[in-house]
Amino acid sequence: MSDDLYATRREFDLLRSDLIDNKRAVDELKSSNAAIAVLGTQMTSLAQSMAEIKTDMAARFTAHDTVHRNDAESRINGRRWMVGAAIAAIGALIGLYGWIALFIHR
Repeated sequence: MSDDLYATRREFDLLRSDLIDNKRAVDELKSSNAAIAVLGTQMTSLAQSMAEIKTDMAARFTAHDTVHRNDAESRINGRRWMVGAAIAAIGALIGLYGWIALFIHR
């Protein structure tokens, strides 16, 4: 009879430890559900932040493209001015050479 009591006590202890393990598992599950809710809130906040960054970056890229366009136009205008100045200088030199040629051939 004492063996049956010992076995019953042992089974009771196993059942008790299983219940304690189950309680821990349920507590961890509850805390993980709370963590998942917090994570969901953070993900929503992250999505909103990413949308703001996307809008901001689109505005920055537009401004950047405008700056590049303006720089390209100013370089083109500078080249046009340089070509015009070079043509004027060549015309002045041709005129000077012609004037010098007149005095040399006289």
